Formats: sequence, C-alpha cells, structure tokens
Amino acid sequence: MKSTIRNFEIFVVDLPTLIKARELAKKGFKTEQACVMAIEHSLQMMNKEAMECMCRDCMTLMDNKWTLPRAFAVCIPMFPKPGDDAIACAICDGCVDRVDLIDCMAESMREFYPNFSIAKPGEWKQ
Repeated sequence: MKSTIRNFEIFVVDLPTLIKARELAKKGFKTEQACVMAIEHSLQMMNKEAMECMCRDCMTLMDNKWTLPRAFAVCIPMFPKPGDDAIACAICDGCVDRVDLIDCMAESMREFYPNFSIAKPGEWKQ
C-alpha cells in the first residue's frame, strides 16, 4: 500500500499575530480560526500540566502562569481528513528565533505523521 504524503502548513504565531488572527477568525477566515482554536486548546492544557517547548532538543517547560510561551507553532493539514486537527506547540523565548525552528517542528510532527511534509507556497499535493 502506497503511503500518501501529508502536507501541512506551519505558522509561527506570537501575541501580536494572535490578536490579528482572532479578529480574522471572527470574520470567518478558516485558517485563522484553526490557529486560534489550537492555541486556545494548548493554553487550556497548560493550565493542567506544563508543556515542553516544541524544539526536540529544548527541555524548557512552559505553563501559562510563570514560564509563558513566546509564540506557538501551529500545524494545519492542507487537506484535512476526519479526525485531523490543527496542532499548536509552545515555543520558548530561547527557541523562537532559531533558524531551524520549522525543521524542528517538522521532525517532531513526523512522530505523529510519518509522511509529514511542509506545503510550500504554490505547492498543492494531496
């Protein structure tokens, strides 16, 4: 059986971007709605238990009280299947400016989706 490549878009969302995304989500923009919902869900989960930074080599634990994330990396499936959700991963202050941030996110996502691929502008594979 042939494995299908799963294309995702990845967005790094900081606080100013989240504020803009909330406004666009209220106007019905689906990508922004998915980003906002995924980030809000992650923040709710952080109320219960601290979350590790999304970078595979960073051991920073973040919560929404003492060690706040600087941003979130949000992965949204290009062609969602039933049960697919957007995934938001916290990014700490030390990792937000990493040049390999998107590569780290892709590597982490391959644990969930072995055929994970980042959709590049103009690329529409299903």
